[in-house]
Order: sequence, then C-alpha cells, then structure tokens
Amino acid sequence: MKITLSDLIIIFEENQGIVQTKTLRAAGVTPYYIRKFENEGLIERIKQGVYRYIGEELPEIDGLAEVSRMIPNGVVCLMSAAAYYNLLTNNPESYYIALERTHHRPVLPKYPH
Repeated sequence: MKITLSDLIIIFEENQGIVQTKTLRAAGVTPYYIRKFENEGLIERIKQGVYRYIGEELPEIDGLAEVSRMIPNGVVCLMSAAAYYNLLTNNPESYYIALERTHHRPVLPKYPH
C-alpha cells in the first residue's frame, strides 16, 4: 500500500504530532516508507520507535506533550506542574518527571538537537 503525504499528515494529526513506530505500522506504513519519509526530512526520529512530524502543516508541538510521549509512565511534578497550571511567571529550563522506583529509567535523546 502506498502512503501519501496527506495520509502521513492525518496519522500525525490524530496523534498530536508524535507517533510511535507501532502506531505507524498499525496504520499501514511499512518500514520502507518510514525510512523514506525520514530521509526526505518529513519526519524526525526522536528516539528509537518515536517519530515527530517536522513539516509545516501541523501546529507546534508542546514540549510537555512531547516529554509525556517519551515517558508514558511518568508524572509531571515540581516546577513543571506549577508552570503547567500557570502558577509561575516563567517556564522552567527543564521538565521534572517522576517515575516509580520499579520502572526502568527511559533512554532519552540528546535534546535539544
């Protein structure tokens, strides 16, 4: 099945601009097309199995939403939570995410790149 640019945009719009490989595969995107779109500069690999759409058709992705996609079991806490609820006058330089002790620490990309 051939995947067009409009198909790709719909997939990323439905997932707020960040998609896991399994979501792409479930939508019928083969590894060939994933590599093709990455080589053409339409999508960017954030980390293994996670891609972001970098075209201009989608609105800017919120940083906190991006972090929550990379760390699905995490809980936003401390200054990040306060900034989310507009309790601060400025945004923190980094995101504060809590994990249970039993969870493995996720491998994060070098960010910003």
